[in-house]
Amino acid sequence: MLSRPSFSFKRSLWPPPAPANLNRSIHQGDEFTRISKVLHSQTTNRFHKPGHDILSTPSMIEFVSASAQDFISERISGAYPTVIKKIECLHKAPLPVGRQFEVIGEVIDVDNSSAAFKVILRDSESKTVVGDTTIEIEAIV
Repeated sequence: MLSRPSFSFKRSLWPPPAPANLNRSIHQGDEFTRISKVLHSQTTNRFHKPGHDILSTPSMIEFVSASAQDFISERISGAYPTVIKKIECLHKAPLPVGRQFEVIGEVIDVDNSSAAFKVILRDSESKTVVGDTTIEIEAIV
């Protein structure tokens, strides 16, 4: 006969984390800009077909969300992990491999534990908007 495992949980000696208080260090209208280049690993061309070397939507979403999460992490004290609560993204134009792009974000709403951003990704050369994103990020406390 197999015995049932038993578990016991002890109360942590660490104090509970303080609230993130995002609205103390992040304000509506705050902005950020990040600059990068499209790498081949970020394109839709997984099978090396000519003409398919453009930024993929998942790569665009990854860069936009990481930029917003970095913006929060740089401004809050304490080790608060962040998660994406909601994201709405429109991929509007192709962006070829090797092309430099800008991610420009603005805080559109903020409360104690979350912040919402309007973020565009645009071609640095032509200023064409490639991606238009609204993202809400929560700090886990």
